[in-house]
Amino acid sequence: MAQTHADPRFEAMALPDFVLRQFRHDSDDFDHRQLYGILQVGIRESVLPPGSKLPPTRVLAKALGIARNTVVHVYEQLVLEGYLLARVGRGTFVADLGPRLVQPLGPAPGVDPLPPRASLSRRGGKAALEPGMILSNEPGCYREG
Repeated sequence: MAQTHADPRFEAMALPDFVLRQFRHDSDDFDHRQLYGILQVGIRESVLPPGSKLPPTRVLAKALGIARNTVVHVYEQLVLEGYLLARVGRGTFVADLGPRLVQPLGPAPGVDPLPPRASLSRRGGKAALEPGMILSNEPGCYREG
């Protein structure tokens, strides 16, 4: 039976090829940074679609010729950042990012993006009016020493 792109086993096997084509052992970049960048860009650009199963860390590490801990740490970082979902006993999958990476359009019409000035202290109001203003000479301000 021929495997198709919808078959999760195909996706797990295709990932090492996707990574292998881009991973360079002679790169000045550390292995973990290189692998992280390849996977992150692949996920953000939907080369690795949501729900795709990533290969086990041992398989990917062996395919790349790098330490398994390097792959483990990259997977963990991508899980922490919401790019991957790890399921105990099931594997690691590409998360559905949805519109989270799209730039916000701004506040809804009629909504003030800043809190009302009355909610700021006198000092806060002064700082809001003059961005970059140094308030170190005022009472109650942190001073080194």
